Amino acid sequence: MSIEAIAVVRIPYAELCAARDLTPAGGAAAARKETAPYVPVGEDGTAIFTGRSFSDNPEEVAAEVAGLLGGVETTGRVLLLPDKVWNDEGFVGYDALVEEAGELGEWVELPQAAPAMDLGAVAAMMGGMDPAAMAQQLQQAQQLMAQSPAAAKAAESMMKSMGGGDAMAAMMGNNPQMGGLLGMAQQMLSNMSDDQRASLEQLAQSMLSPGDDDDES
Repeated sequence: MSIEAIAVVRIPYAELCAARDLTPAGGAAAARKETAPYVPVGEDGTAIFTGRSFSDNPEEVAAEVAGLLGGVETTGRVLLLPDKVWNDEGFVGYDALVEEAGELGEWVELPQAAPAMDLGAVAAMMGGMDPAAMAQQLQQAQQLMAQSPAAAKAAESMMKSMGGGDAMAAMMGNNPQMGGLLGMAQQMLSNMSDDQRASLEQLAQSMLSPGDDDDES
């Protein structure tokens, strides 16, 4: 049987149980059954039995830990320990466990979660358009450009005139105040000339009525 990786985080066990809607167990031994994979480490820490092998890629184990934390934030790095160091009698606290077994483990950084986009708010700001309708229209646009080389060429020319991929990357990655998708769209529109906006409107109109040509006999 492989050695399991245990993640030790400086988050009070009671706090993590509350966030996961769990009733805290009476001790470390009981917690292994009642609140698995979360087990108390004194008053200020929690051990998370990841279910992953200690020999697995640390980054993959860190991603697993981030998922098990479910959005509960922890400061600093996380210590991964082999389960052979665990004692169901418990530990005095986080610092005591780190001091006792830290040299046997590995410190990892948890991946940063991407901020969730409030699609309802985006829809409200864009005139109440339903997010599902937005997704459908984007799909229709992709289909249109796949079927129409002229439309694809017009879109490509428009992006090149705006700076192409570099401009898009700058809008999305280098300006944290852009506000995600909506901010990107607003920035794109503000950079367009009147002719470019007219071309975009024509493209949108053809996208929203893709079946007009098919109805003609």
